[in-house]
Amino acid sequence: MQADLGSLDEVRELAARIAAEGELTVLVNNIGAMFADRTDLGGVEASFVVNHLSPALLTELLLPALRAGAPSRVVNVTTGAVTLAKKVFDQVEPPGGYYGFHWYGRAKLANLAHTLDLAKRLEGSGMSVFAADPGGPPPT
Repeated sequence: MQADLGSLDEVRELAARIAAEGELTVLVNNIGAMFADRTDLGGVEASFVVNHLSPALLTELLLPALRAGAPSRVVNVTTGAVTLAKKVFDQVEPPGGYYGFHWYGRAKLANLAHTLDLAKRLEGSGMSVFAADPGGPPPT
C-alpha cells in the first residue's frame, strides 16, 4: 500500500486501509527524510511531518488492529542523529538558521519520545514497542 507521508490525510487513509485488512501483529515505521532547504507541509516543517507526525499518527490509528493481533509489536526505526537535534524545547522552532540535520534529528528525537511514551502506555497489553537504530555503515 502506498501513501504520501507528507500528507496526514493520506496517512489517515492508509491506516483505514490497513485496519480494514483485520488484525495486525507487526508495524515497522522506517521513515527517513531530510531536506536541505526548509520545506513546509501544511505549515509544519517537512522533516517533522514525515519523520515524526506521520508514523506517530499511523501507529496511534492502528492501535486497535494491533490490540486485536496481540501479542503484537511496533518497531520505530530511529537514528543516532537525535544527538544532532537542537535541544531547545521552550520554542516550537529551534533558534538559528535552517539546517536539515538539526530538523531531522529533532523529528527523530520526537519519534523516540513517542516510542518511550507508547511503550509505557501499552505496558501489560500484549503489545510491545521498540526503537531500533540500524547504525551507520560498517567500517571499511
